[in-house]
Amino acid sequence: MFLKRIVAHGFKSFADRTDIEFAQGMTGIVGPNGCGKSNVLDAIRWVLGEQSARLLRGGRMLDVVFSGSRSRKPANFAEVTLVFGGCRGTLSEDHDEVSVGRVLYRSGDSEYKVNGQSVRLKDVRELFLDTGIGVDAYSVIAQGRVDAMLQANPQQRRELFEEAAGVSRYKLRRVEAQRKLERSQNNLLRINDIIEELERRLRSVKLAASKARKFQEYDGRLRELRAAFSLSEFHEHTRALARFRARAADLSDLIAAKRAELAARDSEGVALDTELLKRDEEIRAIEGDLAAVQAEISGLVERIVQIERREHELLEAQVESAQRARELVEASTELEARLATMSAELATLRDEESAGITAVTTAQKALQVAQQAADDARRSLQSGQATVFDATREVARLENRRSAAEQEVEQLESRLEQIQSRARALIEAASAAVADERRCDERVKELEARAEAAAQTLARVESDLAGVRGEIEAIEVRLGAAADKRSAARSRLELLLDMERRQEGVAQGARALLRWREATPDGGVVGIAADLLRVDGDYVAALRPLLTRIENRVVVREQAAFVDAMRHHGEPEAAVDVIAVDRCLPAQGADGWRGREGVIALATDAVRVDAGFESLLHHLLGNVVLVDSLSRAVEYGATDDGDWVFVSPSGAFVQSSGRISMGVSEGGGGLISRRLEIARLEQDMESLERSVEEATRARATLRDRVADLQVERDAVQSGVAQTQREIGAARAELRRASDERARHERDKATLTSDEESVSARLTHCRADVERLAAELKGASDTRAAVESQLGALEAGVSTSLEAVRTLGAAATAAEVAAGRIQERREARESALQELS
Repeated sequence: MFLKRIVAHGFKSFADRTDIEFAQGMTGIVGPNGCGKSNVLDAIRWVLGEQSARLLRGGRMLDVVFSGSRSRKPANFAEVTLVFGGCRGTLSEDHDEVSVGRVLYRSGDSEYKVNGQSVRLKDVRELFLDTGIGVDAYSVIAQGRVDAMLQANPQQRRELFEEAAGVSRYKLRRVEAQRKLERSQNNLLRINDIIEELERRLRSVKLAASKARKFQEYDGRLRELRAAFSLSEFHEHTRALARFRARAADLSDLIAAKRAELAARDSEGVALDTELLKRDEEIRAIEGDLAAVQAEISGLVERIVQIERREHELLEAQVESAQRARELVEASTELEARLATMSAELATLRDEESAGITAVTTAQKALQVAQQAADDARRSLQSGQATVFDATREVARLENRRSAAEQEVEQLESRLEQIQSRARALIEAASAAVADERRCDERVKELEARAEAAAQTLARVESDLAGVRGEIEAIEVRLGAAADKRSAARSRLELLLDMERRQEGVAQGARALLRWREATPDGGVVGIAADLLRVDGDYVAALRPLLTRIENRVVVREQAAFVDAMRHHGEPEAAVDVIAVDRCLPAQGADGWRGREGVIALATDAVRVDAGFESLLHHLLGNVVLVDSLSRAVEYGATDDGDWVFVSPSGAFVQSSGRISMGVSEGGGGLISRRLEIARLEQDMESLERSVEEATRARATLRDRVADLQVERDAVQSGVAQTQREIGAARAELRRASDERARHERDKATLTSDEESVSARLTHCRADVERLAAELKGASDTRAAVESQLGALEAGVSTSLEAVRTLGAAATAAEVAAGRIQERREARESALQELS
């Protein structure tokens, strides 16, 4: 396979389409500076996937697009196509000629093409694997790369050799396969975690499904039972409805009859109300007539009393008249006897008659005056009796009003007592409601505090869960990084061990002598110096260039035994240095360098050997002194006249002869360095294995912690939900208690208003009772005073009547006496006439 043609268009200095043909036998491109030779190499590197603008001698990738000149405008894109010939059997493409191109537009879009088909950069790189063609392959060597290749360490040289041998493709595929395997393992771990989580959830789902199935069974059974119960209730209610309808029909008839009767009773009630109104009017009229009749009765009673007194007086006068009649009979008898006497007395009688008439006239006048006084006293008495009657009526009215007021006071006191009793009950109920409300409020606050604590616990658990998951992710990241490092270290260790097994880096002559050790054990071959010397890690960089010079020297125990073995095997064809331990002489005076200014250590202190080979160590490195700088090494090398070697920390060393050897601390792999690296890699592998195991255990522990936290979170969430339900119930209870307290307060306010109203009414009624009692007392006193005056008036009337009776009796007596005298006179005259 060979490069057949390059087609560049708009790439750097190739403004127009330029075809560069590479015929058979062409080995180079020459030309003056600035003609574009380097641009051709940049074009090849660019097409093969170079991503660094700096390595393409630009500031940014768009700098490869032709930027224009005074006579040409800038190009819109840069395109380069490489055409390879003889590709059949070499590349994966089944064509003898393969074209690979790359296009970059000013918009920044870029694409790769293989045989005109768009592909990925990865496809281009995989196409040229193991062909030596690539950005970092040996067929494209940029400026400065030759020196770097010459100074490369064995690992870097091996990469070039593997590329040339066609192994890199398989190593790349192996690395990619390992990465895929590790990603698959990580994905498998994650899938296992997911499966474990899903299994836990599946168990919960199975349990929930079992409960759901049981619920469905119980729900179906419940529905059947409810249907049967509802059907039974329906039949029972149907029968009850029929009974109720029959009963309702009977009651409807009864209601109709009762309504008719009620209508009749209402009519009767209306008539009775009318009649009652009439009777009330009649009663009021009768009460008025009764009052008049009572007044008339009082007058009639007084007249009856007077008539009875008059009757008594008339009865007495009749008795007296009868007595007088008897006396007159006797007198007539006497008169007849005394006719003569009477005649004599007639004159006297006539005189007495005149005196009697005068006395009668005087008595009648006195009687009239007494009767007038009696009439006045009677009228005063009647007026007093009327006043007494009015006072009695007023007393009775006041008594009734006082009794009504006292009864109302009793009712109000009873009602006030009831109100106060209800108020006390309401106060107790209100206190209980307030206590209940306070208890409910405290319960709500307690539940809210518990909910807040549960929420904080849930937040803490969620935070812990997130933290643990973050730790798991971090551990998985560390685990992946450790696995990557372990894979890299294992690959490097396997490579180094393989190199060690194949004795890479061991000189050919040394290999021949080492084979004697297997064929002739008595030959005394111990090994090479690299097998015996072990350098402390701090001095590896400084001693590496020096040790590289001696590490391939073959060490034998005795020179004579080695010479005998050499007679048997013959001299090796390749050059080799042999050191006999029995002939090693240590350098003298090395201890004198200890403690001197700038001296770090002696090489014999920085390198260790097995027991029995100390003389070898001193022979090889007894004259090597480690100093702090190259200038110090030059200084000591110039002033010392012995066979000393002064090594700087960078690895450069100066001999007393004035020779200075320079080297790069990273260059020259060295057998000793390789074995130190193997030991370090083995330690790193052990450390990485421990890290992986510890990370795996920590991840398992954290996963258990995650499971525990999830269980705790579920429990806390369940507790939070239960607490929220309890809070809802407690708040409902609190609202009920608040409503109850508010109702009690309203009732209390109503009772307080009623109590104030009843108290005010009671005070008013008590004041009325006291006022009525005072009025009653005043009316009673008035009646008593009038009654006492009435007694005086009755006594005056009695006195007046007695005086009238007395004067009447006197007048009657005077009349009677005058009549007697008249009669005596008349009788005397008659008698005288009769007698005469």
